[in-house]
Amino acid sequence: MFEVMYESQKRQRVSKSSKIRPEKKREYHQAALNCIVTDGRPFGEFRRAGMVKFLDVVCPGYLGPSRKTIGRRLGNAYHQYREELRNKLVRVDWIALTVDIWTKNKISYICITGHA
Repeated sequence: MFEVMYESQKRQRVSKSSKIRPEKKREYHQAALNCIVTDGRPFGEFRRAGMVKFLDVVCPGYLGPSRKTIGRRLGNAYHQYREELRNKLVRVDWIALTVDIWTKNKISYICITGHA
């Protein structure tokens, strides 16, 4: 079965014994998630060949999060942030909204900003 796999699958299959502590791995994964959200990068960014090589030089034994892990953690982060925002909005006496609508290349956008 190993001979019919793509190279990327073989690399994933042959896992090095991780020398990274679980809490450090979680910290690195969180930093990767923040990078993807902040820079608008693809979910699979940290599993691309160049990035895998870079991470192996910077932190030997660390394999960045998969796109599925990023998707799952992003969903969890969204729900957590949404709950925090709701809790903050409950304590606000008033709020002013600014709305902006525009199109670019036949794609419509809307932005709503709340000022408390």
